[in-house]
Amino acid sequence: QLMREAAKTPGDPKILNSLGVLYARYGVVEKAAAQFNAALKRGEYAPSLLNLGNLRSLQGSLEEALRYYQRALVLQPDNPGVVLAVARTSHQLGNFGDAKRQYDRLASLDPALAGQYGYLAQRDQEAGRAAEAAYGGGVRWEE
Repeated sequence: QLMREAAKTPGDPKILNSLGVLYARYGVVEKAAAQFNAALKRGEYAPSLLNLGNLRSLQGSLEEALRYYQRALVLQPDNPGVVLAVARTSHQLGNFGDAKRQYDRLASLDPALAGQYGYLAQRDQEAGRAAEAAYGGGVRWEE
C-alpha cells in the first residue's frame, strides 16, 4: 500500500518516511536509510532526521546519531520523541549535563514518558544501561 502511495505522490516526505520506518522495523537498513534520505531531498523533515539518527544509533555511531537528532530538535523542539533521543544519546556518550537538561525538558513535555527514563537525570552510565535493558532499550520510530 505504501509503495502505491509513494508512486502516486513521488517525493512526499511523509510517505517516504513511513516506508523507511517499515523497512527499518524489519531490519532492511539500507532501504530504510534510502527512504529517509529521499524524504530529506525536499528539505529538512524532522521524522526522517530522527529515524536516520535511530539507524545510526543502532549501528553504534552515536556521535552521528546525535547530529541527526539535534537537527530534528531545531525543527521540533517540543517533540518528546526527539527530546528523548537527544537525552538518551547524550547520556550514552557521557554528556550527562546535556542529558539532564534534555530530560528536564522531556519531563515538562511528557511526564509519563520521562518517568520511564528517570536514569537520564543521573550521572551514571551503569544505571543507564540497566534501565535501558529494563525498558527494552530500543529506539522509537517516528512516522
